[in-house]
Amino acid sequence: MVLIALSSGAFSYFQVFITSSVGYEMVYALRRDLFTHLQGLSLAFHNQSRTGELLNRIAGDTNTLKDVFAASLMKFAGYSLTMVGMFAIMFAVDWRVSLIGLASLPFLGYSLFHLYRKTKASVKTQRKQEGQVASRMSEVLAAIPMVQAFARERYEEERLDAVTGETLRGSIRIARLEAAATRSTEIITAVTTATAVLFGALQVLAGQMTPGELVLVVGYLNNIYKPVRSLAKLSTDFSKAMASADRIAEVLDTEPEIQDRPDAIEAPRFKGGITFRSRRRARS
Repeated sequence: MVLIALSSGAFSYFQVFITSSVGYEMVYALRRDLFTHLQGLSLAFHNQSRTGELLNRIAGDTNTLKDVFAASLMKFAGYSLTMVGMFAIMFAVDWRVSLIGLASLPFLGYSLFHLYRKTKASVKTQRKQEGQVASRMSEVLAAIPMVQAFARERYEEERLDAVTGETLRGSIRIARLEAAATRSTEIITAVTTATAVLFGALQVLAGQMTPGELVLVVGYLNNIYKPVRSLAKLSTDFSKAMASADRIAEVLDTEPEIQDRPDAIEAPRFKGGITFRSRRRARS
């Protein structure tokens, strides 16, 4: 037991360290590539884009991807392996009750995938609105002397309230979708567990299964559904990450309007200086 505890602690430490390092390195590489790509885009693109929106993609969207790579992927792998192992044990004990639990997976998958698509669309809309809020704040704060000189504070507050109201409604919509994902998963797992218990009880009364085997199978079934409920939360995290990835890809896929020719010559590093010369004009 002591050896298992020490090994678990050591592996957990390296898991957190490695995944966090990969996540931070990914954020650094994405931000660098985004910044470099934005510098190469034309002035027409920057005139049509809002600074706050671009900053939100560089800072917020990259952080969302980092969280998925640092934590969610490992959790998904752990939950999946747990489900596979427990299903294997359940099939070894009683394959009929196991099939009842297995039959619920398509319904769970459809429910999670449906909510994943709706959440992804809502997150993209919310992130766009958050970019508008950031742009509005940046513009007002940059022109704060002008705003105060003309006493436009109240007017700017009303404009900001109109934008943040849309963001608030989008956030509430996402929270409702997350709650729906959790509740639908709990309902499906509860119905499946009740069906398995009823079938197992009938088998026990018929003498084809012992009460101990029924308790064992139902216990494993409940333990299988714990990771499934956690996957409902992970599905919303993945939908947020995919929405952020799409927003980043939109910028990276934008081609610069002005590009070098294939046979362009690399310009050397220019060197020079500034010289001031005084010339006296001859008086007529």
